[in-house]
Amino acid sequence: MKRFITLAIVVMLVLSALALTGCDEQVDNSSATTKEAAIVNSQDSVYAKGQPIPRFDYSIPRDLFTQFYKFQTQEGINTYSVVSDINGNVYYEGPTMGYPIPYNSQLTNPEKTEVHEGNYNGGNVTLPQSEPNGLYTSPTTNATIVMFIDPATGKLMPVYTELNVTCFPFTVKKTATTSTVYQKSGSPTALLAPKGKTTK
Repeated sequence: MKRFITLAIVVMLVLSALALTGCDEQVDNSSATTKEAAIVNSQDSVYAKGQPIPRFDYSIPRDLFTQFYKFQTQEGINTYSVVSDINGNVYYEGPTMGYPIPYNSQLTNPEKTEVHEGNYNGGNVTLPQSEPNGLYTSPTTNATIVMFIDPATGKLMPVYTELNVTCFPFTVKKTATTSTVYQKSGSPTALLAPKGKTTK
């Protein structure tokens, strides 16, 4: 009996030692992480003081994207679209209106909030916000709707595709020997110019 008690005491002492060792390692790791975070924050403060982020009164990329957004939303310009695979093999091409629309665009908010009585775990909820064009768009999709123009009637033919779509503001033609396309004829239907700048 005494031997059993002695063995039990030894086992307990060993387990306690191992537990203390694990706690020490956790404390050491936490301390090292805290020190590294402090160094990084200190370095960021140096950068913020010596090399601050620039501020601008005007942004050319924002201006150009705003102009493009207006073209896409309101102008209904004539375009030319080419549907191809990843190897450049063309499946279909032709005149289109506007730029392709992601297939998973929605007219209504795809999410909603619900309040259940007796649920006290609520808080702020982040919901998708519609674009100025009135659509809700997903950040990722492989499917596209392309508005091809029927040459016989001039009406639009919505085409669904999961292939690559390249849309041009001018008519293009594919070379006979390669998959390269070039501008065929006519002037571009969409020309953008930054504020105070002119395109050459």
